[in-house]
Amino acid sequence: MPLGIHPPRSHNNWGQSLSFMTGMIIFVVYYALLSVGMSLAKDGSLSASIGLWIPNIVFSIITFFAVKQMGSEKWQSVIHVASDWITSLSKRIGLIGGR
Repeated sequence: MPLGIHPPRSHNNWGQSLSFMTGMIIFVVYYALLSVGMSLAKDGSLSASIGLWIPNIVFSIITFFAVKQMGSEKWQSVIHVASDWITSLSKRIGLIGGR
């Protein structure tokens, strides 16, 4: 959740709503991965300990990548990157800045 509530360094149009949504998306994805892991463990497809560790492993990989990108100063913050991706996607589908 701290990634989602961390204010962006550059103040842009997305503001705190993007920070809140990022936190909520992280929570929902984590919970979904936990549910998948628990279901796989109940079916016997996976051991219980591995099933419960799936979200931790996935988010550790994502965190490692994000920290590496921010350490090399390619990203200012995760929120800044998310804002850039949303703006880019909106421009591609024609929601912002008409063609």
